[in-house]
Amino acid sequence: MDLAKLISIILGSSLLTGLMGFLLLKQSEKITNTVKSQLSWKEKACEAMGSIYFQMQRSSLAFERYVKAKTPEERHYIEQEVLLKSNSAVNNLILTQGYLIAPELLENIKKLLNHYDAWVEKYQRMRVTSQSEEKFVFVGPDGYPFPKELEQQLADHYLRLWNELYGKSN
Repeated sequence: MDLAKLISIILGSSLLTGLMGFLLLKQSEKITNTVKSQLSWKEKACEAMGSIYFQMQRSSLAFERYVKAKTPEERHYIEQEVLLKSNSAVNNLILTQGYLIAPELLENIKKLLNHYDAWVEKYQRMRVTSQSEEKFVFVGPDGYPFPKELEQQLADHYLRLWNELYGKSN
C-alpha cells in the first residue's frame, strides 16, 4: 500500500470519526435540553399546584375558625382577611399558572374557579355593597358548590411531582 493511500484512509476515517463525534454531541445536547425542559416544567407545576393546595388549606382552616367564631367581629376579620384573600389568591394562581395544572384536574379546577368567583361576588354584594348581617357567605346552595375532591387530587399530584423531583417524603 502506498503512503498516499494510507494518508487518505487515515484522513477519511479521522473525518468520519469527527463527524460521528459531532453528531453524537449534538444528539446528547438535544437529550439534555429535553430532560432539563421536562424537569423545569415539573418544578413549575409542582410549585403551582403546591401553592394552590396550600392556599386552599389555609382557606379551609380559616373556614373552620369562621364557623366557630363567637362574635361578628371575629367572623368579619376571618372572612375579610383570610377567606377573601385566600380565595382571591387561589383564583389568581389558577388564572396565571393554570397551564401548569395536570389536565385530569381541569374539570374540578373550573368548578373551583366558578365557586370562588361566585363567593367573591356574593361577598362584595353582602358585605361591601349592602352591609348584610347574614352570618355566612355561602354559594354552594346557589349552584356553585366547592369541589371537595379537588383538594385530595391536588395533594396527590403535588406530592407525586415533589417525590419525583426531590425524593420520597416521609
